[in-house]
Amino acid sequence: MFGFLSKEEKRKKQLSKSHIYALWEILRADGKTHDKELEMLYERAKFHKLSKKEVDEVTIEADAIGANKEDFSFIKPETKEEQFHFIYDLTCMMMIDGDIDYREKEACKDYAIKLGFKRELIEDLIEKISQSIGDGNDLNESYRRLYKIIKNQS
Repeated sequence: MFGFLSKEEKRKKQLSKSHIYALWEILRADGKTHDKELEMLYERAKFHKLSKKEVDEVTIEADAIGANKEDFSFIKPETKEEQFHFIYDLTCMMMIDGDIDYREKEACKDYAIKLGFKRELIEDLIEKISQSIGDGNDLNESYRRLYKIIKNQS
């Protein structure tokens, strides 16, 4: 082919970039950048099939946008499982340096609202994800354990 992406491939690419942008916002929320955070950012990018160049473009754009983050289009994942994956990754990023800053937690809450989670359940959801991660559970086990909370988000 000629390197053209289908409409669905473009949507997936935009969704992936939106995910990386959100992780970058959590990473930068406390004003410090740790090696573990950068490792996670690039590892998640690799999972989403984004190149280092694409990640760098997203992060440069994110820093240029700064306070005008409305300029970056957030793409909401379609399924509850994808939405959970998104908030799970943000919670991991918040925790990875071992120091949970209130600004990181507030950014996670803001994204949870954008993802469609009920405002009154967000604090509990993020706390339970944090506990699950702290207990050594991976994404799939955390999803299984928290399925009741996630299911009640509709």
